[in-house]
Amino acid sequence: MFNNWLYWSVPAEKARHYVIVMTLMMYFVPEYLFGIRFTSLGYLMNFLLYDAVYYFVYQVEQAIKKNLDDK
Repeated sequence: MFNNWLYWSVPAEKARHYVIVMTLMMYFVPEYLFGIRFTSLGYLMNFLLYDAVYYFVYQVEQAIKKNLDDK
């Protein structure tokens, strides 16, 4: 399952949403909501975490759509 995530690219229809979500989660939420800044390693780790979460949420969304279409 994680092997699929490593080679996954964001679909074109989700690109704008992905950029907005990642920008909010990487910069605005930590800085303005919690008042913290990350180190370079912190940014890298958070990027990987948020990207993986986005991937898994997208996979669940696709599975739900497929199940609804099958009915």
